[in-house]
Amino acid sequence: DSIVAFLLDRLGLYRSSVLYNGGGPFELLVPNSDANRSIVERAQRDIARLFARKLGFALQISIAQTTCSAEELMTDYAAVRRRVADRLQKAKRQRFLDSLDVLFDDEEFPTVRSQLDRWCIALGETAPKASYLVELRGVQSMPAMDATIAFEPLRIGWAIADSDQLRMLLRRQYAERAIVYTTGDTDLASVAQLVSSAAMPTAVGFRFIGSYVPRNDDGSICTFQQLAERTGTPTPLLAFARMDLDSLGFVMRTGLHERSPDERKYTVSRVVSLSRALDHFFSGTVPALAEKHGVYLVYSGGDDLFAVGSWTAILAFARTLRTEFDRFVCGNRNLTLSCGIAITDPYFPVDRAAKKAGQLEELAKNGLAIGGPIDPKERLRKDRVALLDCAMHWDTLDYWIEFGDQLVRLVDGQQTDERLPRSLVHRLLELTQSTFDRTSGGIRLRTTSALARAIAGLRYAFARRGLTAPKRDEWQRTIQGKLVENLLEVSDADRPNNWWNFRVTARYVLWKTRSNTP
Repeated sequence: DSIVAFLLDRLGLYRSSVLYNGGGPFELLVPNSDANRSIVERAQRDIARLFARKLGFALQISIAQTTCSAEELMTDYAAVRRRVADRLQKAKRQRFLDSLDVLFDDEEFPTVRSQLDRWCIALGETAPKASYLVELRGVQSMPAMDATIAFEPLRIGWAIADSDQLRMLLRRQYAERAIVYTTGDTDLASVAQLVSSAAMPTAVGFRFIGSYVPRNDDGSICTFQQLAERTGTPTPLLAFARMDLDSLGFVMRTGLHERSPDERKYTVSRVVSLSRALDHFFSGTVPALAEKHGVYLVYSGGDDLFAVGSWTAILAFARTLRTEFDRFVCGNRNLTLSCGIAITDPYFPVDRAAKKAGQLEELAKNGLAIGGPIDPKERLRKDRVALLDCAMHWDTLDYWIEFGDQLVRLVDGQQTDERLPRSLVHRLLELTQSTFDRTSGGIRLRTTSALARAIAGLRYAFARRGLTAPKRDEWQRTIQGKLVENLLEVSDADRPNNWWNFRVTARYVLWKTRSNTP
């Protein structure tokens, strides 16, 4: 946002020149002149040096530009975007080129880790309690508040404030002008009264920001340990979820193409409308769902998100989000989500859990070969969720979780006409997983004899429960009968997937029914 505002000021343009800005990427439409091209190049060097001095090389920015005629913009916008994308990839490979002088200047190069940490801590502690985000343009000085960030060379600053802090901030002219955004509340009447007597020209607006955090009864923010205990089960585990939109670039390149010469689908307005709508979903709808399910939203915007919560809350949040997204895109199967969920002990290092969730997200996108190579069409389909080293389509996850809920009622004794010992679920999990080896290429079935032993073990375990072929009429329509069908009466082709994915259902049941006794 600061970079976009800085570029607009340097170029003398208005917000209408911003085609898209969300989740990191932005796109500006700028008058084609030598002067403007030079302004953008100089601004890029200034921003690169600013980032290096303020943040070292923890963050950097890459900017690419291309020229086009008005006719090309209207008739072949796809080609214009491809040129920009190609140049941007090249710029990313040389993103530190404009700031190397800072690296070799011992006096200028900062110990930025502490500066970045201070910003993150101040913003993280303040944002959940605050109601306003203040953008300061033409900064002259910054208010004495905890949650402020100033980019002095750009003359742009930001502050996160509650009502009292906002009143204090507006009493002095800290900048040439300001914009006060409400964070999530679209009713601007109250903030309009607050800014009416501001000492500097001030506009008002609203922005969706995912600042919800789960709290304890006394109002304090939950620690991860407290969050893990909110599972509603005897198993206090945390889950880290990373999710993003599948093949957005492909959809942009091919999904809006013309089907006939008279049709102009790939236009500036259509691409921008799609980008903005997706950003609105991730920055507006997703935070509301996070609050509903009681999960931390680390970030959400553009086309991806990262959330932390108890393992039961994250599972419910991810499944609900996928359902809401499907409604949002009107069931369009070309717009899908992939998600990785890492379930850990609450004391597990956060950075490693986040990395694991990212790896599982990649597994969800690529699919998992079980017992043989994955079908290329199946790999391209995506629309999967990965957890516990399983990668399955969302509908499949719904099936196994709903089946798990049925088994939980049997194990807990909630279903009086049927009971299922928890030890049997343990045994079924051991038998089904004993037939697999994890390899770099996926999940490999062990020897034929290992498979035969597992099948024999399943038959014996079910027979002890009276689930035998002669008594099929008695158990066929029961939940235990469904267990037999999923694990034993399954085709050779479906067996590897069913057995491997059963680990999700088994773990779900075991974690939900574990005894509280040490």
